[in-house]
Amino acid sequence: KDTFMKNGIYPFHFMYDTGLFEEFKDVVLNRLKGNKSKSEGLGDRIAERWDRMLENTLRPLGRALWREIKQGARSPFEESGAGFQSLKTLVDDWDPDIKIHLVGHSTGGILLAHLLRCLSHLQPGIRISTCTLMAPACTIGDFKEYYAPLLKSEGEGLSIDEMTVYNLSASLEEE
Repeated sequence: KDTFMKNGIYPFHFMYDTGLFEEFKDVVLNRLKGNKSKSEGLGDRIAERWDRMLENTLRPLGRALWREIKQGARSPFEESGAGFQSLKTLVDDWDPDIKIHLVGHSTGGILLAHLLRCLSHLQPGIRISTCTLMAPACTIGDFKEYYAPLLKSEGEGLSIDEMTVYNLSASLEEE
């Protein structure tokens, strides 16, 4: 942060926790995979069965958790939310020479979509220099609704000059 500040870059960021069960599963599976025995690959087979069992057992709870996670990304940018208030303070004295670079990982893609929606209401003339999503958890519908209309848009509204999306293959996602 100090290096950024010394170079005239103000890192403004949001952090929120998600994935309690995923973290728990990772802890258990990493221990299983790390415990190599005479039966090479046993940890992988147990991990695969564990994944299937967890998916089938926790699917209803998972859907409820996913709704909660999406609400957690949306609520900061509702008018009473801390994200809305922070952005309002930021744009009240807006300097058009400021460059904004947005980066989001996983559900950060959903959070940034709501941040963009909020910004478009608070300061519609802002240009986002770059927006980078890494393994975004947002849907194609979210992309079409929140991001696509802002790409290289001409005119007075909020726009994104350059966007990059990094996705992982299924095999890399599992590593």
